[in-house]
This record gives sequence, structure tokens and C-alpha cells, in this order.
Amino acid sequence: MKGVTLIELIIVLLIIVILAGIGYTGFSSWALKNKVEKDTRAIYSELTHIRMVAFTEKRVCGVYWESEPFNTLHIRCDNDSDSDIKTGYEELGLVKLQTDFVIPSGLIKTRQTIRFATEGYAMESGTVKSNENANPEYNCVVVSLNRIALGHWNGTDCEIR
Repeated sequence: MKGVTLIELIIVLLIIVILAGIGYTGFSSWALKNKVEKDTRAIYSELTHIRMVAFTEKRVCGVYWESEPFNTLHIRCDNDSDSDIKTGYEELGLVKLQTDFVIPSGLIKTRQTIRFATEGYAMESGTVKSNENANPEYNCVVVSLNRIALGHWNGTDCEIR
């Protein structure tokens, strides 16, 4: 007799299910890590761009978020010369992120903004970091007076890379 017994068929199916489960777990982890890194790079890119806009248009511009954790950034420039992008502003766009981000501490946490002066320097400094437990190469952005840098969160600080 030729053929496959029921026991052999069940063993093969069990092996396939185990391999599929391992593959799905690995894929899910990879997908989250990829989303966090993509969002971190988007924040970095937008901050760099709005800094250039502030310098070239000679007006205060920056990003604003409504609450934490956040996944939307409002890109704004001051319209009434009071250096505030929460009131009297021109909305230049929105950045929708796939993952959540938080502000660990600092002035940007209380103001909910990162603004750039007409000279191109940051009016608030601090760190924006991913709220996800993925471990990508980049998952935080550091903003200082004259620099914006990508980094990796080590649990207490953003290490610039």
C-alpha cells in the first residue's frame, strides 16, 4: 500500500503551524521596528525642513502636538509676530505617524512645541522618542540650540549616532 497515514499528515501539519508561528512573530517584530525607524526619520526630516523655512522666511516656525503620546505633528509658522505657534499661526501641514512618540522631559514637554527662530536656532531643546518597545537603529531625535540629530534611546538618554 502506498499513501500517507493520518499520523504522518498530522505531524507535517503541526510542523507547518509551528514554523508559521515563528515566522509571524519575527515578521511582526521586524514590521514594528521598521515603522518606528520610518517615523523617527520623518520627525527628523520635518524638523530639519521647518528649521530651514524659519530661516529663509524670517519668521518663527515649528511643530506642535496636542497631547502625549502623540502620532500627529502640526507644522506651523507664526503669523502675528508673537513667536507663538499655538495661536495666530499658519498651518503648513500635518505629519501623521504610524507609531506613538513621547517627550521624556524638558521645556518642549511643557510647551508642546519645538520652535525655530528667524536665525534658524531652536527656541526649545529636548528629545522626542518612540513610545514603542521596538529596538531599531534610530528611535529618538535630539534637538539642541543649533543641531537636530537622530539617535538611539538607551533607557535614560538619546545617544546620538
